[in-house]
Amino acid sequence: MSEKQKKKGYQFLHLLSEIGIVTIGILIAYQLNNWKEIRATHSAEKKMLQEIRSNLQLDLIDLNDNGNGHILSTEKIDSIRLIAESGVYSSRVPLIIRNVFRDYVFNPQTSAFETLKAKGVDLIRNDSIRIRILRLYDFNYKTIEKIEESYAPNQFTRHYDHIVLTYFDGFDLGDKNNITPINAGTKWLLKPDIKNRLDLTKAEHQFCRKLYKSCIKEVESIV
Repeated sequence: MSEKQKKKGYQFLHLLSEIGIVTIGILIAYQLNNWKEIRATHSAEKKMLQEIRSNLQLDLIDLNDNGNGHILSTEKIDSIRLIAESGVYSSRVPLIIRNVFRDYVFNPQTSAFETLKAKGVDLIRNDSIRIRILRLYDFNYKTIEKIEESYAPNQFTRHYDHIVLTYFDGFDLGDKNNITPINAGTKWLLKPDIKNRLDLTKAEHQFCRKLYKSCIKEVESIV
């Protein structure tokens, strides 16, 4: 092989080595950039899950308060019936009636979930967790909100207004001297319109308590 041919061979090998070095450098840079993107995505996912967990922990406070409130309202219905059967009127009746026929509102913390939807729910890689979070916010929470705020049987205040207007002459819980029923005694508490309202309300309170209990269990599991 002539010197000229050898020189060309060396030049070709040198060119190949330079191409190889450049190619390897590009691949390394690509992998490094890809690694940085993956790391940033995982960091964003972790932060998002932490924010959702914080929101859910606050929701648990509201869920437990409302759930216990429905239990208390149910117990107050039993108190009214005991008073009615005793035949002895109690000055606590107006307040008990107010507690029985109070409405509840559920206000979930949704800031983190709204941010997740804006960024894309696929940010959460775990399919099970992602599906459960979506179901919680889009089904469980919305079901409770609708039942508490717009489901007719759960608008208990209307019963309260009826009883106040029908059986009390000037009903003001702030004035203890002005909360006596028009008719003394407890027979009016046994009237069908009150009994029916108490029966319906108790059934709804019990239904809501079961709904809250199920939702609380799911939230605790996700947290």
